[in-house]
Amino acid sequence: MKKNLEILDFEDKKTNAGKRYVRFKTSDGWMSCFDVASCEALKKFEGGTASVEIVESGEFKNIKKCYGESSDEDLEDVVPEKPGEPSAPKAPNRNTTMYVSYAKDIFCAIVDKDMPQQDGKPYITTEAMEQAIALVKQAKESFE
Repeated sequence: MKKNLEILDFEDKKTNAGKRYVRFKTSDGWMSCFDVASCEALKKFEGGTASVEIVESGEFKNIKKCYGESSDEDLEDVVPEKPGEPSAPKAPNRNTTMYVSYAKDIFCAIVDKDMPQQDGKPYITTEAMEQAIALVKQAKESFE
């Protein structure tokens, strides 16, 4: 989404893997930028407004590209949300694969241990998967 943002402050950072990026304090909150050219351009807009491309991933907003000085002509037509109308669908949880893997591991353990046998093989039910998913949800919520 293309948007005009006021750049209030910035700080140079490094990821745990050592990759450099810049966090910008904007009129829409803190956002990270990993594109070197855009980072350098945005630093020059501190105290001013720049036209940027924003990418949202879950709870994070990242600046993908800096287009330069802001202009009302640059903005995409955005239809404001009306109260009571459903908002746009949320981005998929980027941890979904991890949670599915955990649920599968728990499901396999339940089937191996607790499931009745039928013809020498575990008799699989949906209750075992529901129990595995409930355990993953419980663990996730415990650590939030």
